[in-house]
Amino acid sequence: GTTKGLDWDGYSNLLIVVSRGGLTIQAKYSSREKGLPTGAWGTTFNDSRSKTLDDWGFAEVSYDSRQHGSFSLSTRAYTDLYHYRGWYMIDSRDNRVATDAWRAGGEAKLLWDPTSKLRVTVGTEYRNNLNANYKSRDGDVVHNDFNYPYQTISGYLQTEFHPLSRVTLDLGVRTDASTMAHPHTTPRTALLINPFRGATLKLLYGGAFRAPDIYESYWGDEGSFKKSDGNLRPEQIKTFESVWEQRINAELFATVAYYHSDFYDLIDPVLDPVDQLYEYKNRMEVVSQGVELELNGRIAQGLSGYASYALQKSTDRSTSIGVSNSPTDLAKFGLSVPVTSLFDVSTEVRYESARITVSGTKTTPFYLTNLRLAAHLPGGFGASLIVRNLFDTLYSEPGGYEQLQPAIEQDGRTVMLRLDRRF
Repeated sequence: GTTKGLDWDGYSNLLIVVSRGGLTIQAKYSSREKGLPTGAWGTTFNDSRSKTLDDWGFAEVSYDSRQHGSFSLSTRAYTDLYHYRGWYMIDSRDNRVATDAWRAGGEAKLLWDPTSKLRVTVGTEYRNNLNANYKSRDGDVVHNDFNYPYQTISGYLQTEFHPLSRVTLDLGVRTDASTMAHPHTTPRTALLINPFRGATLKLLYGGAFRAPDIYESYWGDEGSFKKSDGNLRPEQIKTFESVWEQRINAELFATVAYYHSDFYDLIDPVLDPVDQLYEYKNRMEVVSQGVELELNGRIAQGLSGYASYALQKSTDRSTSIGVSNSPTDLAKFGLSVPVTSLFDVSTEVRYESARITVSGTKTTPFYLTNLRLAAHLPGGFGASLIVRNLFDTLYSEPGGYEQLQPAIEQDGRTVMLRLDRRF
């Protein structure tokens, strides 16, 4: 079917930052209300009453002390609030979802330079999720109403060592302990070598994890098309990357990179054929590897450009089948041309190969062209005319299991006018 006027988006935000010396105080509030045009989550297609609302705000105070001898200390304290409301019309029934969360925390980081060749960083962070409340109801029937507050404490240590003038070795380790997951320790290692002028070799290794969130672990009822047993394990990743950066001359800079990543215990929704409910499971191990090439140039009279290409393959380790939403080829080309001292034109062309959807179908490869006309006016004023998808290309991107469509059609030609004033 076709829906009109429901792909709307209302967004506003306010950011305030005040700094003096090493003290910084900042606060932000943002709000976004969004229509649901795709019939997601079983909602009645083309019902204008389905929508979501996200409100988020935070406040933070941080202080960076001036270096005293070989030591310097950075501290921060913060709090943030999150408020979500979802209105999902299903067969004319008013299904509502509500989430309210409040978090507070702090971090302290100490830098120590015992010698000119060694820097040691040690720090700790504490996060207290004081409120993590989730509710859902269908009319007057309540399906979910629970609160799972939790705490996380982290500690990290990193050393930056320069054994030789052209060699840098970074060694780091971080441990996170949470009431939502078992403690995890992850390493970070980087070796940087400058074999000759204009060239850098980087060898990088690291690990990370993501604990299952409360929705994945505990949210479940027939009205939300989902069930859960609360026994999920954290997702984990181990990565290796090698990068060669080369300055060819004063105008050209090139980068060649190879990466290999192993993902473990990836959390994915699985449909139970017995009750037709989805349940999140640790069901997949993925291996991903690829190469990236990039060339940047800045020529005389302000003319600049770039070109990049990435080739990658991500497969399910158990089946050797490609994973969803993962293109094998990505390419970009961009050029910026100054017409006068006050006016410039820039364009970008992007290519993306097909992606597998969660339904097993494939999207169509596409090219996209964007255009930007910018005027730099006196007094710090600026104006830009931005045209995205210049040639009105028809293309789609994969959706999630909650969508009716395997792939969702994206916006056609979009024209934006932007005005800036810099102080």
